[in-house]
Amino acid sequence: MDEKINEVRREFNAILDYVLRGALGSEIHDVERSIHRMLLALGKLLLELFVLSTGTGKKGMMVEDDNGWTYRYLRDSPSWSGSPDHTPRRSV
Repeated sequence: MDEKINEVRREFNAILDYVLRGALGSEIHDVERSIHRMLLALGKLLLELFVLSTGTGKKGMMVEDDNGWTYRYLRDSPSWSGSPDHTPRRSV
């Protein structure tokens, strides 16, 4: 898990470096697009860190939201990352 934390920190620092140095002279729409792409990658790493530290949070075969809606877990649903090598799966 320490390696994943270090990976998250490296990704965050890369975003800071891009904003403070790498993006200088770029047009704002290009900077926005790049930041968005990097934040999505950072979010994926943070979600992977969450799963490593606590698991998926699955508590049974279904979950109910605050409004009373029930969502059933699907055994064969696509993975959350869009990649077949990740195991946390649920439909929501």
